Amino acid sequence: MSFFSSAKAKLAASKLAEEQLYALAAEEVASGQIRQGLWAKAIAETGGDDAAAKARYLKLRVEIMRAEFDVTHAASDDTEVASEKPLASGVGKVLIWAFILPVMGLIYFMVFFL
Repeated sequence: MSFFSSAKAKLAASKLAEEQLYALAAEEVASGQIRQGLWAKAIAETGGDDAAAKARYLKLRVEIMRAEFDVTHAASDDTEVASEKPLASGVGKVLIWAFILPVMGLIYFMVFFL
């Protein structure tokens, strides 16, 4: 797969995901599950025009859903990295001791037997 076709596929997936987020936001509005803080921000930004506020709210809500997704995935990535660190640090300790012990043995031999 070429770079351009890979980029096209990613763009298409992004557009589909964006459409799904707008659908979720529209369902929330239709069912009356509006986040009051975002609604207030939308009204403030549109000067009180209800139709414009509704459109702005949808955009704001999609932005928030994206941010929530990013935070959730960043937290899971941090957890994965944190779970890998003890293994990496353990391997590092083994490598250090694998180097230090023979050197200490050599020094011990030189001090007591030579």
